[in-house]
Amino acid sequence: MKKAIKDIYLLLLTIFFITGFSSAIRSIFQIRPGAEEIYLITIFVVLLGMSLIADRTIAIIACGVTLLIYAAWIYYQLFNNRIASDEIISYYQWFFNFPIGVLVGGAIQGKLKEIQEMIKKERDSIEKYSVRDGVTLLKNKREFLFYISLFINVFKNRGVESSAIIIEITDFKILRSGLNSNEMEEFYRYMSNSLKKVVPSYSERFFLDKGMFGVLLYSVSAEDLKETVDKLKKDLKEEIRYPDSKTGVKHIPFKMAGITIEEKDENEILAYKRLEKGLEYDV
Repeated sequence: MKKAIKDIYLLLLTIFFITGFSSAIRSIFQIRPGAEEIYLITIFVVLLGMSLIADRTIAIIACGVTLLIYAAWIYYQLFNNRIASDEIISYYQWFFNFPIGVLVGGAIQGKLKEIQEMIKKERDSIEKYSVRDGVTLLKNKREFLFYISLFINVFKNRGVESSAIIIEITDFKILRSGLNSNEMEEFYRYMSNSLKKVVPSYSERFFLDKGMFGVLLYSVSAEDLKETVDKLKKDLKEEIRYPDSKTGVKHIPFKMAGITIEEKDENEILAYKRLEKGLEYDV
């Protein structure tokens, strides 16, 4: 990324060099900038801006058309003796300035895209290998599955039962459509804090996906799980009353399902699918 930023810096210096070179030519030949010079600088800026934001091919075509029109204008001015011979060089230089400006702008655009790709790759890498969600600070789905795999191994080797609970916000897409990104982050933090208040102290909380949370319960058998799920569902319904500017208070509907690790859970993926299946029966 440092190299790309350095390249952009050098390209910007090139633009300043072009501007400075044009000023130097006028100074050497003692040419005062007239209205034509202002128009040419404006065209240069427009072409440069186009090359920064538009497709490179479109910018090159626009530059070509501009050069043709400019060449015709120069010929007309010379034919009618409106440009003195000692001034002509200050006009000829724009045949180089225009295409160089477009090429520099296109190069800057390419470098900016390169930086965006680098940032995206770094962000994806962080999301892929991170063990915690950046908003809720809860462990993520990757860790949830890892812990379930540990539960499976402990059960098979030690016979110790442990359980997992999954919580899904009902009609999450509708809720999401009514909140902007900042409000969505606030909602996730609210849910995280609400879970912390109601889950048992010996449990672990997780943020699994959009609108989905998980809870892992160490050494909780199938007999104890039902009672834990019922209590957690009741307490959570009382806890999550999210403030709404239009209605005053909004009760957040959700579904909840729980499983205890069993012999048939060969791996964490199958156990997680069992969890998701359980949501279908919670109405």
